[in-house]
Amino acid sequence: MRSYGTTPMAFVKQQRLSKAYHLLQRADPSSTTVATIARRCGFAHMGQFALDYKRSFGESPSATLSQGRTDARRRNTGPH
Repeated sequence: MRSYGTTPMAFVKQQRLSKAYHLLQRADPSSTTVATIARRCGFAHMGQFALDYKRSFGESPSATLSQGRTDARRRNTGPH
């Protein structure tokens, strides 16, 4: 069996954080919340989720949510 340098639980947590990151980037901040996405990804404790998220991605989950759709709109409205 191959070793990945992490525990199985740490690997699963990182996968769930990654899923949350991608969902937050694509979410509409006017119709969803960080808590909704965190719960969808299996996180029950919002404070711990926010701490782990910031450690992993260098920004808060709410920052990702607020920037994601705005950045996507900017990319889609440029010259074609």
